[in-house]
Amino acid sequence: MSWILYAIAMFYGYWVNRHFGGNWYPANDAELIADGIGLLLVSVAVLTSAVERKRP
Repeated sequence: MSWILYAIAMFYGYWVNRHFGGNWYPANDAELIADGIGLLLVSVAVLTSAVERKRP
């Protein structure tokens, strides 16, 4: 299931980058919130893959 979360996070990151432009730093509050959501999606995907590896 973690690969699905990785795919969603990558698609979301691509969409946000296309929507706000290809700048490196957030230019406004909406872009900062969108970057935070993307970071949250990636961190959930990483944690999910770590939990799946520890399962017997």
